[in-house]
Amino acid sequence: DFSSTVEGAFILSARRRGKQLWLELGPTFAGPPSASLLVHLGMTGSLLVRGVEAPRYQSFSIDAGLWPPRFTKLEMMLSSGATIAYADPRRFGRILLRGPDATVSPPLSALAKDPIMGPPLQSEFRDIILRLNSPIKAALLDQSRVVCGVGNWVADEVLFQARVLPSAPCSSLSDKQLDAVHAAVLRVCSEACACQADSSRFPTHWLFHHRWQKLTSGSMASPIGRIHFDTVAGRTTAFLPTLQLKGDREAGKATPAQPASAARGKKRPVACSGAS
Repeated sequence: DFSSTVEGAFILSARRRGKQLWLELGPTFAGPPSASLLVHLGMTGSLLVRGVEAPRYQSFSIDAGLWPPRFTKLEMMLSSGATIAYADPRRFGRILLRGPDATVSPPLSALAKDPIMGPPLQSEFRDIILRLNSPIKAALLDQSRVVCGVGNWVADEVLFQARVLPSAPCSSLSDKQLDAVHAAVLRVCSEACACQADSSRFPTHWLFHHRWQKLTSGSMASPIGRIHFDTVAGRTTAFLPTLQLKGDREAGKATPAQPASAARGKKRPVACSGAS
């Protein structure tokens, strides 16, 4: 029972892997955990602390002027006097109870390595990617495949910085391209977390600052070049075809790519069964 497990329990630690957050709970402060409370924010979920400024998101806003906030699904009052609320207007997030070691059961047991807490080695990253024929963006979005925690804008940022076309098949990428993607995954995730996810502090050369135009196709001018929009792995994708290249493992030389929709004559999503 959720209430009987959580009420009166001590919070022993707060942990994260990928997009999954969890609290380890115990009957005493000094003893081992007896349960875990998992939170996955989904696309529109948020954790709010009463009296503390609400987090800022790029695509939606939170009104914490009223308490509990609108769309609150769970409110927890701590013995310290702090009050925490989980709110989600679209119900994409999840709150789950698991056992003392949450990592041994789904969803945590199904996750790939975390790019910050325990990233894959460069050689391991190469080996996994080269076995796949899906678009490289799809592989990055698949939380169980290569790394966990990479979402849509992060995948686009990684591939922009690595200068790789999002729709390029994984098996077509050269070792040099794969190493660039690996380095960009670690760098983008680390820098975003170092900024406490405050996008105003992200480096000014990032694609992030120019991609939020609510376009799903076509292109637009920007200070970093002309940004094109298409659908890759079922997700709206921003990229710069003048900078991002196709895979050059077989061709021997990477060449600038055209937008996928232009090459096909019409826009059609690139399918990948493993993408999140």
